[in-house]
Amino acid sequence: MMSTQTIPVVPFSPVERFVDPDTAANYLQTTRRRVLEMVREGLIPGHPLDPHAKKKDWRFLLSELHAY
Repeated sequence: MMSTQTIPVVPFSPVERFVDPDTAANYLQTTRRRVLEMVREGLIPGHPLDPHAKKKDWRFLLSELHAY
C-alpha cells in the first residue's frame, strides 16, 4: 500500500519591494531630508544598501513605516 503525504498549503503573499527616500517621504507626507534625519536618529526603520559605507544609501519598507 502506498502512503500519501499531504503538503500544507501556504497562502500566497507578495514580496514587498524596498522604496527610496523620496517615496518614503511622500508616504509619510514629509520631506526627503526629514526622512533621512529620522532614520539616522533611529526614529524610523531603514535599511542601508551598504551598512559599512560612510554615507548610507537608505531603503525603506512601507509596511515598517506604517507600523510606526
